Amino acid sequence: MARVHASAEIPRATAGNLLLRAGRAVRGMPGRHPRLALAIIALVVGLAGLAGTPPIDRDEPQFAQPARQMLASGDLVDIRFQSAPLAQKPILTYWLEAASAALFGGPEHARIWAYRLPSVLAILVAALLTFRLAAILFGIGTALPAALLLTASLLVQTQAHQARADALLLAEMAAVAVPLARAHLAGSAHAYPREAALAAMFWIGLAASILTKGPVVPAIILPAAAALAWVRRDARWLGHLRARWGVPLLLLLLVPWPAAVIWRSGPSLFVQAWQSDIFPKMISGQESHGAPPLSYLATSPLTLWPASLFLPAAVEYAWRRRRDAAVVFCASVIIPGWLLFEAAPTKLPHYIMPFLPLLAALMAASCFSPAGDEPSRAARRVGAIFLLAGAACVSGAIALSLLRLGPGLGVAAAAWIAGLAATAAYGAVVA
Repeated sequence: MARVHASAEIPRATAGNLLLRAGRAVRGMPGRHPRLALAIIALVVGLAGLAGTPPIDRDEPQFAQPARQMLASGDLVDIRFQSAPLAQKPILTYWLEAASAALFGGPEHARIWAYRLPSVLAILVAALLTFRLAAILFGIGTALPAALLLTASLLVQTQAHQARADALLLAEMAAVAVPLARAHLAGSAHAYPREAALAAMFWIGLAASILTKGPVVPAIILPAAAALAWVRRDARWLGHLRARWGVPLLLLLLVPWPAAVIWRSGPSLFVQAWQSDIFPKMISGQESHGAPPLSYLATSPLTLWPASLFLPAAVEYAWRRRRDAAVVFCASVIIPGWLLFEAAPTKLPHYIMPFLPLLAALMAASCFSPAGDEPSRAARRVGAIFLLAGAACVSGAIALSLLRLGPGLGVAAAAWIAGLAATAAYGAVVA
């Protein structure tokens, strides 16, 4: 029975009922209401507590300090933490943080929130791109719920409030996934116009992702494209990505910075990056961040919270509609990349962030797609358990953070606590 329709009966509580009503209210606003409402929500949630929260991760100063030194020295090629060269990450995050600090960092570029602002804006871009991705894959009715689920997830908001690279990588992955999805579904009822513009977005997003965190996004996209070509027994659909001019564009964006580094000091920086960062993560748990396989799967109800309410329904929906082109696309991107990340010895919760736009689209489709099936009672109950268990864990984490960091969490903590009460109550109703 279709879910999104008017009914004379009193609607019974389902896992998607509350968010569906919110989505309907937003869509009833005049003008470009869904995207505008989404942008406002993403900015309000992202900016809450941005200035009052002190650095809470050792990686955050390792991005902010080199960016500050770039402004002081005027050297936009060399990455240094005080006097030591840094080879862990490429240049783009430092450039964006330095630009933000130059505009908003004050006379001494000392305001930490200015270095965090690119992460907030990256989450905004990721939310808007997830809106478009879900519309391409599952229809416009899933777009706003998918983008809200992404924006509200615990993993996304923890990265939005830090001066790090992972929020940028999320936006770049979404920028790559949108054109790839369009190319995969070309010729179907979901087709989008302006293929050249989407193809340009693919190559620009891919270049930006490499300049942000090296081979992470290519390691997801290349197996996904190969899997989709194998499933279709045809690779001609990749022609929509316009590789003839897309690859030169990619190289044009990628080459200047490493060329400048090699011209100045030789290839030692990239050799050091391979030896000290990339290769160690592939063979052992680097910096005590090791975990066994399936750790990401086991912790996903917490890291995706509160969107994990819809996770069991999404898995059930994907299995029921496993032959649909949109579901095949999501599975081809998520499964090979997820298995690769599970196999790597070094694990951190935010490493799975590039999969979140696809997961959010699937979760929204399971409850908001006109073609969707009603989630089973078991899926709704397991989702409610995930919601309530995650609420308990996040409540404890917020309480601990307030004790350790004091009132610096400010508005962000208050917003989270209010959200916890509302989602926990709704989870009890759903169960």
